Amino acid sequence: MLRARRGSKTPLTRRNPAHQTHVRMQMPNMLHLLSSTFPACACGAHTRDSALRQMERFIDGLPLEEPRPPA
Repeated sequence: MLRARRGSKTPLTRRNPAHQTHVRMQMPNMLHLLSSTFPACACGAHTRDSALRQMERFIDGLPLEEPRPPA
């Protein structure tokens, strides 16, 4: 379990809406850092279930793509 922020009495868990909001607010910074560090995803530019695309979908509040089984 993650620790709660200072002054908060609610622990940050994955199912806690406050935790999801916190992560969603932090992800644009992480996504920007990753995309400026790596010019392209190793999965390929048009892969639906790449980690970067999944992050974008999470930030936008869209449902995540189901991962494809490895070939």
